Amino acid sequence: DASAPTNVMASPLSGQVGIRVSWTAPTLPTGLSITGYSIQHKIKGMSMTNVEVTVGAGTTQRDISGLQSSTEYRIRVATITGLGTGPYCCQTIALLTTTVPPQVQGVTVTRGVSDGSPSLIVSWTAVSGSGITYTVWYSTNSGTTAEPPSG
Repeated sequence: DASAPTNVMASPLSGQVGIRVSWTAPTLPTGLSITGYSIQHKIKGMSMTNVEVTVGAGTTQRDISGLQSSTEYRIRVATITGLGTGPYCCQTIALLTTTVPPQVQGVTVTRGVSDGSPSLIVSWTAVSGSGITYTVWYSTNSGTTAEPPSG
């Protein structure tokens, strides 16, 4: 449809439980102008009750925060003109994971010996918070590729 936005995309917001929705403005027939956009989002699998946000004509992205972690959302966008709200486009799905924990601080690497073989001992200052686990990856080729330890 000529009045529907295109390239609707959704991505998680950094450091918070939310989504950045972006789109490309449509080409409209001569004499018709965009007055805004309607953005709807709902939890995937739920009834068609949508939460709607409207933005002005010059806007082609919107951050939506206050969502539920570890949840899939359906997002769609429609163009608003003087004739009303056009068709909704592109049921994009965004999966929100828990927020990213803060970066580990105080990392030190020292040489050591384990079972008679040379080894490296990696230590760091623990990050506060519950449920945080650590995985240390290593590289044997100056960081070109990395892998988790085996065993």
